[in-house]
Amino acid sequence: MKVCLNFIIGLLCIFSLTGCIGEDYDVGPPTAYMHMDSSKIRLKEANILWTDSSSINKVTQNIQKLAAKQKQVNVSPSQSVNLEFEENKENGGEYTDVSVNVFLWQGDKQEQLECNNNTFNFPNKKGTYVLEVDFYSHTGDIKYVGNVVIK
Repeated sequence: MKVCLNFIIGLLCIFSLTGCIGEDYDVGPPTAYMHMDSSKIRLKEANILWTDSSSINKVTQNIQKLAAKQKQVNVSPSQSVNLEFEENKENGGEYTDVSVNVFLWQGDKQEQLECNNNTFNFPNKKGTYVLEVDFYSHTGDIKYVGNVVIK
């Protein structure tokens, strides 16, 4: 009986370990999108410091210049936006311990926007802005940018 019990316990250990081995823990940097009304707009990766096995280190010296090269996105004052971070299709996996900060830049002036559950609202003040979205996770940090006009 004792031998049978040890055999069953051994099998359970092996099956539980094979479940862990089959998991894909190599998560590449996500792609960021803004969802507004029925639009899905991709944000441009500016700075990447990714520390998993893909190990990416990309630094953009002037993120405002990079953002200005992006297609202008027209938004309304106080418009609500939902951010989506889509996992890397090549590596799969998921992101844990994620935090997101959102900023608007107009020239040298920076304003942090309140972001809860990846949702934020643009301010009421009209103008052209650089949108900065900072994504932090246990495997790396990414700064995304966009070119936004509040009309």
